[in-house]
Amino acid sequence: MVEATRVHPALPRFLRWADPESRLLLVRAAPETGRTWFARSWIGDRKGVVHDFSEHPYEALEELEKISLQLAQDPQLHAAVVLAPGHTVWHLTLTAKILFAQQRDLLLDQAEIAAMLGDGAGSWEAAAEVYSNCGGWLGAVQLLVRDPRLADPARQKLRAALSTWLAHHDPEWDLSEAAILPVFDQSTVEIFYSHFRSDPHTLNDLVQAGLLQEHPEQGWLMPSMVRALLRERIQAAGAQRMELLEEASLEAVTSVHGLLATADAAIEQQRWSVLNRLVTGHWDELLLLDFAKFIELAQRIPPFISGKNAYFGLGLRILDEFTGNDSGLQAPHLAVEYQKDQLAQALRQEADRHYLSPGAWAVSIGLLEMLYLRMNGMYVQSGEAALRMRNALHKAYAANAVRPTLAALAQAQAGNSLFMAGLGTEAQQSYELALESARRTGNAFLLSGSAGKLALLHALKGNAAAAAGYLSEHEQHLSQVSRDIASVDREAILARACLALRTLDAELVRFELSKLPRTPDMNELWPVHAYLLAAEKIILGLPSAAEKLILQLRRQRSASSRAPLARGLLDDILAAVALLERSYFSEEFDRSAIDPALLAVKNLVDGDPDAAMAQLRHGRESMGLRVGSNLAKYAEIIARSAAGPTGESVAMIRLIHEDSGGLYEIAMLKLIPGWTAIGSLLELAPEFDHRLTRLAGEQHSGPVARPALTPREREVLWHLREGKSRKEIAEETFRSENTIKTQIRSLYRKLGATSLEQMLLQARTLGL
Repeated sequence: MVEATRVHPALPRFLRWADPESRLLLVRAAPETGRTWFARSWIGDRKGVVHDFSEHPYEALEELEKISLQLAQDPQLHAAVVLAPGHTVWHLTLTAKILFAQQRDLLLDQAEIAAMLGDGAGSWEAAAEVYSNCGGWLGAVQLLVRDPRLADPARQKLRAALSTWLAHHDPEWDLSEAAILPVFDQSTVEIFYSHFRSDPHTLNDLVQAGLLQEHPEQGWLMPSMVRALLRERIQAAGAQRMELLEEASLEAVTSVHGLLATADAAIEQQRWSVLNRLVTGHWDELLLLDFAKFIELAQRIPPFISGKNAYFGLGLRILDEFTGNDSGLQAPHLAVEYQKDQLAQALRQEADRHYLSPGAWAVSIGLLEMLYLRMNGMYVQSGEAALRMRNALHKAYAANAVRPTLAALAQAQAGNSLFMAGLGTEAQQSYELALESARRTGNAFLLSGSAGKLALLHALKGNAAAAAGYLSEHEQHLSQVSRDIASVDREAILARACLALRTLDAELVRFELSKLPRTPDMNELWPVHAYLLAAEKIILGLPSAAEKLILQLRRQRSASSRAPLARGLLDDILAAVALLERSYFSEEFDRSAIDPALLAVKNLVDGDPDAAMAQLRHGRESMGLRVGSNLAKYAEIIARSAAGPTGESVAMIRLIHEDSGGLYEIAMLKLIPGWTAIGSLLELAPEFDHRLTRLAGEQHSGPVARPALTPREREVLWHLREGKSRKEIAEETFRSENTIKTQIRSLYRKLGATSLEQMLLQARTLGL
């Protein structure tokens, strides 16, 4: 223990560099550092005297003259002078060789504390605990070495000593403000103080003041008790000053060490306000650096801190939606009524309030509003919220008030909200702005994701060249994405399937969709996936199977099926099925959501070109496959050529098709009386003409005799149209597989077919 030790614990370290011939030691250190004991220890067994002026004033000239006279008269004499914090010492430097022991020389290091504890097991670990708590302040160390439970008395000793010391060494509290920093190094300290001073304090200033000590593993350490006492001191300056200090601290540390290292330091020191500011102010950067780490950091913030932010918990809930599965934000199972949702109303008010002075936090609140509305099936309102947020983002971005990462994330989600709300043109604008901001960041995740969204949008709109270009950019960056690859690649997969659908390439459509779940999962883009699955069945000549899939998903997912995007896509499939099967449009879907071009084709099939023209003039934009594509142009040409194909009308269709057309639209024209030979008229390649026939069937100018089928043959035919195997049909009809085989042979014979595909085509053509 210290009381039994003859020499101050820090003296051996001091003597390793001290001049042994010096006869005068000046000690300037705070109380509770053992400064007088240090002076006596330096004298030791030698002839000498200790002058302790630490606790009372002295007449400088008179005392100096005494010390000088004593040293001059006796060459064997040594003198140690313990100075008060404010004493000047320059006169003594002229008298003899001088040693100067400062505050940092008297503060113990971890090894010296371990020596005080003895050689018992765990002494080094115990010394580390004491050192991190109180540093090397001897008075506090002595109490904690005696009993670790004496933390409060140790803190009181340290408080009194530190207050006396800083009254002279930090009268303006500048050095004390460094307690706001979670880590210490030269660059961080200088950047921090540059916010407040033209001549910034340095790391050495803090060390010389005894506020920092070296740690064996962590570099420079500010002991936790010292930090707590300094923070008490600076908090007296008020909340506004603390806010400025926190901002300067965060900027300094993150600029030198990065966000994740700053967050780790804040957690280690339980600096929850710093962690909270980091998570809420830099969530976009943290999310992109390490999604899982970001969630962990957010969850580490204690409720008494996070609870001060009314929307912190909502943000975590939304993030949990993204991280709880591999497919991104999930479609809702239930839809909430907007006017009755209090949180939706509160988010709207909060966002509008922040939009008055738009910045990063305003954009974050607007993003929360959009996502909350989408999560709860309020798609139209989410689209409206996206437009408001985007307007605020434009202003904030122009004023350099938001980072490109936040702009890219916010614009991408605004695009999703607008896309789901059926506002394709606005969605495209947001996606383009997201990609522009992503290019400024160079972040592969943002670049790949934004390009994939644009590829899907253009593929759905029939802009094959633009879609292909964005797909190329998506794939270029996807190879550099290290996480959530499946989620980032989803839109690109759907886009490639859309492009394959335009050429009626069933094999390629199936290949792309095989990368996704066989049944659409609950990702909010499931309507696009369902649309493509159903369209694949249509081009394989199985329209009834397509209809069944859509009606089943619509019943199962009633809330998310109400999204304008879902209504348009799913109703387009049902309308296409009705056209192909020469039936009336079902009451299951809303005509107002159907692609106007499809409705015009229906009018032409029914022999009413005037109604077709009216539909094309007044129909609204929808988000189906044919939005912005050529079907509407083809329908208008045919409506104006009521007598049937002419050289001019065919030439116009051929020109459009060769420039940017797809086979899907041409297949629809085969349904119109007089245009059944459109493939031959356009001189399509035999393979393409075959695909048209497989989808639309051969049209006949007059009635064709239909073979008589037995009820059981009709049942088997229905199952075959569903794409079922003989074994599956046998199990569902409780017959043997041989019986099913015989009935299929009978169907082949009656329908004059040699393949399943031909048989199904003939059956549909005959209305069976």
